[in-house]
Amino acid sequence: MHNIELNIYKKENGKKVLDKKFETNDVNIKFGVLEDLMEVLEAITNKSNEKEILEAIFKNLKNIKPLLLDIFDGLTDEDLRKADTNEIVKVVSEIISWAINQINGIYKVKN
Repeated sequence: MHNIELNIYKKENGKKVLDKKFETNDVNIKFGVLEDLMEVLEAITNKSNEKEILEAIFKNLKNIKPLLLDIFDGLTDEDLRKADTNEIVKVVSEIISWAINQINGIYKVKN
């Protein structure tokens, strides 16, 4: 998997500046979190457009927070409150793509 980053910004002298940067290239999702993420994955297909993906994410925000806290070491609830929505959507989209590819890979191996 490639590197996934989540940037947290703050305002400094009226400008948006990077406050914290969280990175991972090792996505090990706990089963309980994956189970919650399945609600998002069930709403998304390989043909889903960006709007459909956004709708699925927003309908399942309660499941996204534990996923992000699980994946990024040191990430806190307060950090997430300050995170830009576009950053969260980007990260979740990358994780969903990874999860779909993993599931497809497992399915292909079994058949």
